[in-house]
Amino acid sequence: MNLIINVSSLAESGYSMGTVTCCYYTITRVEQSINNYDSKADERVRYSSTCSPLEVVVNRMTSPFIRVHCRGKYWPLSSDVLYRQFHAFAVSPDEPKVQSKIRYWKRKSQRKEPEIPFQKPPNVVIIGIDSMSRLSFHRTMPKTRAMLEGLGAVEMLGYTKVGENTLPNIMAALSGYLEANLRDSCFFDNDTPQDECPYLWKRFSRANYMTAFIEDAPLLAIFHYLKTGFVKQPTDIYLRPFMLGVYQHEPTPYFTIDCIGTESVDEVILRYIANVMKMATDIDVPLFLLSWMTNLAHGSLVGGKYADELYADFLKNLDLNNTLLFFMSDHGYRFGSIRQTFAGWYEDKLPNFWVYLPQTLGTKHSDWLPTLKTNSM
Repeated sequence: MNLIINVSSLAESGYSMGTVTCCYYTITRVEQSINNYDSKADERVRYSSTCSPLEVVVNRMTSPFIRVHCRGKYWPLSSDVLYRQFHAFAVSPDEPKVQSKIRYWKRKSQRKEPEIPFQKPPNVVIIGIDSMSRLSFHRTMPKTRAMLEGLGAVEMLGYTKVGENTLPNIMAALSGYLEANLRDSCFFDNDTPQDECPYLWKRFSRANYMTAFIEDAPLLAIFHYLKTGFVKQPTDIYLRPFMLGVYQHEPTPYFTIDCIGTESVDEVILRYIANVMKMATDIDVPLFLLSWMTNLAHGSLVGGKYADELYADFLKNLDLNNTLLFFMSDHGYRFGSIRQTFAGWYEDKLPNFWVYLPQTLGTKHSDWLPTLKTNSM
């Protein structure tokens, strides 16, 4: 991925590449050993000690998470901050495990069996919005709903929550076990890291999928709120260090933030998701991606309406030709006066859930879509 300096914007502001100086700090996860860790094992990040210069218009980025800083080069503007922003790049990890997956699919695609044309397995992408009931989604995100209907996605009308808050519901969805079951096997208390729990991304990783886990609110994250989380990075691509870096630089008394620089958090993360999907397509590796957006609706019954057009455009521009998409939530709105009503009680129990089957799967498995529709009632 490239970081490109917008010289036109510089000129409009009265600057040029010769009159500004720009550099970037990298943001990396601080690793601990599974045999020697503490409760902050998944909360520590490190900024690089030096700010690497950006001296040309197009800069090739090998670090996935950075913070860019630009200022005037000459007095009296040398102390003026012209630009300060965080950037997350969809960079293919260079870890041996990921490179092994890339080589695996390259070999599969080059096999010489003309009678059985190679078909890469579908991507599996989960877009989750916390605290979004089915009816709240209808009320606050009509454009996104219309886009899902236009794609032919199936709304799961009978989908219900199985636990009070996010963790037990996502645990059940990703492992097939109730929280109580995992408490007996791999997650004995809140200080126990969840590295050994049988979450779904592990199955996909064993099947040589690239895996990604993306959340917007590290202080309210699914596996981390009042918990240790993971000692080792759980997936090939892991956005948590980036978001921790943002929170570290812009401390807030609240659990969530609305913006990263001049963009909303949802804008930044949806663009990152799209770029990760494109990167996986470019290197010809199937992708399992779990994303969970807490900030939008967790603290507001009507929060969805502020990002309705954003999510609709996001879905419109995605290449879903070989992607199985789940657009879902964990429960409805859990706070405020609406919870004192009969309708609010029901909404809490009935979260939003849509499933999109790509045409490639519908053609190969002609009974899947009719069966999905039958089970949606």
